[in-house]
Amino acid sequence: MSLFRRAVGWLARGGATVHHDVMEQLRTVQKLLDECRLRSALDVLDRLDNVDAPAWGKAVVAFQHGAVLWTTIGDGAAAREQFQRAVDIVQSASPNAPGKERLAQSEAYAAENLMLLSLSYDEFFQRAERLEALAPHEPVLREHVPIIRDARKSNQPWSQVMTWSAQNYFDVDPSKDPGRHGCAASFFQLMLANRRALRLSREQHASTLIGYSALLLKMWAACGETQLRKAGRSDVSEFRLLVEPARPLLDEFLEKTPGHERVQECRQQIENCCNHENEMSAGRQHGAQGPALHSVFQEHFETTRQIVGGPDCVLHLREIEIDGPNIFLEYGWNEHLSDAQADGVDTKARAFLNCAVGTAAELAGLSCGVGPNAHSLGMPNGQMNPIPGWYLPQRQQPTYVVNSQFDAATRSVYFTIGTPQVRVDTLGQHDPVSERLAAAFQQAFSEIHV
Repeated sequence: MSLFRRAVGWLARGGATVHHDVMEQLRTVQKLLDECRLRSALDVLDRLDNVDAPAWGKAVVAFQHGAVLWTTIGDGAAAREQFQRAVDIVQSASPNAPGKERLAQSEAYAAENLMLLSLSYDEFFQRAERLEALAPHEPVLREHVPIIRDARKSNQPWSQVMTWSAQNYFDVDPSKDPGRHGCAASFFQLMLANRRALRLSREQHASTLIGYSALLLKMWAACGETQLRKAGRSDVSEFRLLVEPARPLLDEFLEKTPGHERVQECRQQIENCCNHENEMSAGRQHGAQGPALHSVFQEHFETTRQIVGGPDCVLHLREIEIDGPNIFLEYGWNEHLSDAQADGVDTKARAFLNCAVGTAAELAGLSCGVGPNAHSLGMPNGQMNPIPGWYLPQRQQPTYVVNSQFDAATRSVYFTIGTPQVRVDTLGQHDPVSERLAAAFQQAFSEIHV
């Protein structure tokens, strides 16, 4: 159960002592979160901060506000403020205030989260001591505290402890990823906001920025996917707030270290998300000639073609293979091209096929949503061009050209159309979506002009 759901359920058990309107608004917040309408959910929570309710009700509202900021938004600093607010409400309440048991529970829950989000060993053990006084049987006291005590004895810096804490909530291996990216991002955000006190080296600063940005991009893309799946459209204005906090942090680093390529790439990806149009849907736009490029993102191909330049080239589909969720396409050309020219043809064809996935899906009778994609196509001028994200049936990730490679000697270019992460056990398996999509590519895109 999420921290937010626990808070709502807990408040619901308070019965008539809490105004009915508060309960309705909390249910509204939960519904908005389920729909990834994050901006709207936070607006409701901001209004609830001044709710007219008993002290224990106010404390629970503060606690669940903090829970949303920590687990869903990735804002550890703001989450700490809300958890501390819950503690302050409890400690300033009258000894005779109704709901004494729930007041104690509220402080215990907030104290536990403040302990986990601590900024130093001293703060951690102070929080742990208070939690033990409030709830001595909490599992975190016997499971987590000894680990932190051992880390202190072995002279591990607190920044390392925070990195380990973040890594408890995500894994780069999709099969092992707990998926609690907001919690992990909160730790990285706190590290970046307190990097001088934590004495982060330049390398640690960069790696933390990269990890933080990657998590925010995952969260941003996941929100777009959820909205498309549930409503057939995606309102980016509701979750753009996830990635916006990274911009000033990345800019500050790049001002002092302008040549750091990986941080520069993160900055461009974050900028792409921040500048993304507000509304995306499965709308289509037909081209004047040849197969339609089903895409509100046709600009992706046009921009790429303008930047890359000539020569123009006609590509013929030579071979197509299917391996589970992956489709492998081999295209060829007749002209003699240098390696540099072949590289340009590769880039333009990749952009074309990224846009064409939607047309092929529609021809195949597959429902297809256009939505956010955290990935971009690198341009010769150093810019990053956002890649369309196509959401197909039974796929939880966007489908696009995930890999390409050219061979000027054989006048060939090879593409893999699929999802960015593939489970090994799906390879070699029958995939009806891939089969229908491949047949549509063979029908509509046996010849393409780039």
